[in-house]
Amino acid sequence: FSAILQKIMISHLLFLSLLGLSSGFLPPYLARPTPYVVSGRTQLFSTEVELDAREFTLTLPMGLVIEDSDTGGVEVIEITDSGSAASQGDKIAVGDKVLSVGGTPCDSSDFDGVMGLIMAAAETGSVSLALGRPKGDDALSSGSGGGAPDAIPDGTVVKLTVIEKGADRVVEGKVGDNLRQVLLDNKVNLYNSMMKKMSNCGGGGQCLTCKVIVEPGTGAWPARSEYEEQKLKKFPDNVRLACMAVVEGEAKVEVEG
Repeated sequence: FSAILQKIMISHLLFLSLLGLSSGFLPPYLARPTPYVVSGRTQLFSTEVELDAREFTLTLPMGLVIEDSDTGGVEVIEITDSGSAASQGDKIAVGDKVLSVGGTPCDSSDFDGVMGLIMAAAETGSVSLALGRPKGDDALSSGSGGGAPDAIPDGTVVKLTVIEKGADRVVEGKVGDNLRQVLLDNKVNLYNSMMKKMSNCGGGGQCLTCKVIVEPGTGAWPARSEYEEQKLKKFPDNVRLACMAVVEGEAKVEVEG
């Protein structure tokens, strides 16, 4: 019986790895040797604390590790560099509580309930979810000290000038949306060669075929993430992986090839 149970658990973990999502609750033979701890930050949520909510659409793999919270619901306990969540920078952080998946509230659901929603949503190749943390948390602050550009609120419609084969056109996207998805939704031919089409990893940040040149206009476009930097270390700083970048404002986006 124990051998059968172990096979079931391993199959479950393999499926989760395809989503780029992991559970903090594992059987003894697969458990972490020590709990995941972030110093200097309280991980627990109180029902008396008002939460700031942010909505995201994350392509697979997401790269989130979640587990049941001691105060109810499910929270993020780790963010891996290889998933799309890492490209959001401080907008997604350890301790964030999962409030909804695909528009369905789940702030009081347990791990199994949240996973059921995520697995259903993942059939489309991306997952829309809302995460929350106590209001006033510094990680959500987007102040523009030091002369940095002002951040534009998520959901704001902005214009992107897309350059393809020397010709340019203007498309629209929303702040907070994944850049690759915005380009594809606007019929931009990111994968403009047979080689790119065949090696396209589907937005997982592995193949580099969606790399574009981004010249920011408005908004607080961040520098490349650590993961992007590792993948694109041979390219100038303005080259980005569209699948790992988030629209932060107006910009010129030049498609390779």
